[in-house]
Amino acid sequence: MKTKELIELLQKEDPSGEAHIRLNEGILRGVDVKPGYWDGHYSYLEDGDDGKPVWVESTKNYKVDFLTMDLYDFASKFKGNWEEMKNHIRVEYTYLDNGEREREFIEHAKRECDEYNEVMEKVKKMHKK
Repeated sequence: MKTKELIELLQKEDPSGEAHIRLNEGILRGVDVKPGYWDGHYSYLEDGDDGKPVWVESTKNYKVDFLTMDLYDFASKFKGNWEEMKNHIRVEYTYLDNGEREREFIEHAKRECDEYNEVMEKVKKMHKK
């Protein structure tokens, strides 16, 4: 998909431009235009002569990378300090489930923070050798 096609789809689906973006993994934090070969290939679909989609792998021309952040990356922003990180999380679920899904999300965020700390500890040990 080209950026002009994405812009057209977004304007059709959300003319006001006020909807939040949802990705399967992480959150969108920006975009970066770079040569097609930079940081590896990119992929897109195009219509084949038979009307079926064709998967294209390319390094030609240029591409736009969507820059994302997941909870592990978020933990790194707070250097693995869970107390500070949790103070920068706001859950705005609008359905009632006795807070179960909110608790699950906070537990997931804590696990990501713990994993960040474990990795950083291993890195420190490796550098001491």
